[in-house]
Parts: sequence; C-alpha cells; structure tokens
Amino acid sequence: MKTKTLTATVACKHCGGTVMIEKQNVREDENSTGGISTKMCPKYGCHRVSSYVYEIRRGQWHNFR
Repeated sequence: MKTKTLTATVACKHCGGTVMIEKQNVREDENSTGGISTKMCPKYGCHRVSSYVYEIRRGQWHNFR
C-alpha cells in the first residue's frame, strides 16, 4: 500500500503563532485518531511545542483539537 506524508499549519496553543505538524507513512485509505506534537514555535519569546489530538479519514487530515 502506498504511503504519504501529511503536513498542516496550526496555531501555537501558547502564543497563537503559526507552527507545523507532520505525520509520515499515512496510508491512502487510513482512518485513525492519535496525538501529535508540533515543531518548536518560531515566534520570538515562545519557542514552545503544542500537542494536538488528530483525526485522519481516508488518508487526509480531518480534525484537530
């Protein structure tokens, strides 16, 4: 089964800055839920990591909380 990498930008939970999340090896037919952490926030004075619960449906991001 072919896999891909999903990326998205979300708001840092600490300062509201823009940060990236990335999930590798996602199957095209995957349906899953899990936890993921962002990359370090690049905003001056923050530099923190945020955690999100994600949902993937049919190999695409569906929801973050």
